[in-house]
Amino acid sequence: MQYKKFLLPLTDDGRQEAELNSFLRGHRVLKVESRYIDDAAMWAFLVSYMDGEQQHTAPPAGRNGSSFEPAKELTPEQLRRYELYSDVRLQMARKHDVKAFIIFSNRDLAAIAKNEPLTVETLRQVKGIGESRIEQYGQEFVQTVNDTIAARKASDDETSGTLDGAGGAS
Repeated sequence: MQYKKFLLPLTDDGRQEAELNSFLRGHRVLKVESRYIDDAAMWAFLVSYMDGEQQHTAPPAGRNGSSFEPAKELTPEQLRRYELYSDVRLQMARKHDVKAFIIFSNRDLAAIAKNEPLTVETLRQVKGIGESRIEQYGQEFVQTVNDTIAARKASDDETSGTLDGAGGAS
């Protein structure tokens, strides 16, 4: 077994992330350990791997070697919430100039989508979301989701009001 470390700063232009992903695809990965280093604003990854002829037997991406497909794990209503949460996460990532997974992973979003109503307290119930992420992003995430829902509802109400007034049924 061999080890390789990768340091991925939050300001990465994509090259270091691509190097890490290329390495992971090209080796039989046994384990990936990750840790966020707050003082340095970067992620550290330690990859345990086997080299040689076994290179192309790595398990699919994801925790515990399993791929993640939200459509298979969520009800249609949960999937709609997941897609909304994914949009909000992307907005926040752009605003904070971080990768989207720094805010919440896809699995986190799926777990959040399974819990209703969306509050900071329900975020605390999701395994894997630590207090520091809740403090840093939780309230903003909940507020942005609620604002987005309200804006969409207002837009839908305006559209349906216009349609009703323009020639509704007698």
